Amino acid sequence: MSARRRFLSPRSPYPYLGLAAVGLGWWAQTVYGGINSQKAHSGIFKAVMFHLRHDEAAQSLLGDNIHHDPKKHPSVKGNVNMLKGKADIEFLVEGSKGTGVVRFRGVRGEDDWTSQLFTLKSPEGKTVEYP
Repeated sequence: MSARRRFLSPRSPYPYLGLAAVGLGWWAQTVYGGINSQKAHSGIFKAVMFHLRHDEAAQSLLGDNIHHDPKKHPSVKGNVNMLKGKADIEFLVEGSKGTGVVRFRGVRGEDDWTSQLFTLKSPEGKTVEYP
């Protein structure tokens, strides 16, 4: 019996291990994508993006049409816990002039969110801090 025939034999564990690895990889990617999508569609993420789109300092740094493109920059790093009222996120945004990294950390009070850290940093090192 040749080595190729032994490898593809129904008694060989290698095809099953390969399928298990592919299935586990697909499952992990699906879970990661779902969690990241939840962060990118949370209310606090949308509020931060709204603030950046309408802020003059952000527009002077990044230009017009400030947006987060999930196809180019898919990852929203950090945690958003709406039940506990805590958010700590970091993500990339881009505008007509360039890109920047947004960092937001805040807690929810009785009615609204209070930012503890809210910055926009360009690759050149320019930083805009928001109260």
